[in-house]
Amino acid sequence: MPKVAVMAGTPIDTRMGADLLNEISCELLEVPISGNPAQQTYFQTLPVFEKMHQIEVKIKDLQSKKIDLLLVYCNSLSASIDFDFLAKKYSMKIITPFQVYADLAQKHERIGVLTANGQGAAGIESVLVQHHSTIRVYNVTNLDWVHAVEAKIHPSIIVEQFGLTDSMSFFMKNQVEAILIGCTHFPYFLTEYQSRTRIPCINPDDALIEKVKSIL
Repeated sequence: MPKVAVMAGTPIDTRMGADLLNEISCELLEVPISGNPAQQTYFQTLPVFEKMHQIEVKIKDLQSKKIDLLLVYCNSLSASIDFDFLAKKYSMKIITPFQVYADLAQKHERIGVLTANGQGAAGIESVLVQHHSTIRVYNVTNLDWVHAVEAKIHPSIIVEQFGLTDSMSFFMKNQVEAILIGCTHFPYFLTEYQSRTRIPCINPDDALIEKVKSIL
């Protein structure tokens, strides 16, 4: 049976990533980087050499456990660490959400993005623009949405009371064609969010699952 490690920012989104792979027959290892969202944002803003060292320690441990694949189920972590470089350095198969955005960029001229923090927003924007130089990207970030998901507040309350309806208005006024759900916590309230806007929302989870299946 293949062995897959799921790495994410906190224990909650790590578990969400593992749950995403329930339909795939594999042995799962969960690798959270931090204890909570605030700690993860702090980690992501550390000097590059320091955070890379911490991730490399974990990757060497995963190598010793002979994993077949590492799924990084976190956009802002993917933005702050060069996992493509680490995949080559350690000859490890690594999948991140950023790898599914290249095709997405080609399909839109104006796209909205919901993210947890500026690290994720900058990283996603960079990928989109590098694959479509004239694309317009409209980012809205709020770490409170992540805290609310981890506290298991009902999706309707998160959408109504945490500023998400304001983001819909912002995206409408800027004529975005689609909204990218740029945080792996946010599928938690996606159904509720989509029910309140005519703009189609894009969840990269399906593409991630297909990439995992194709490799395994």
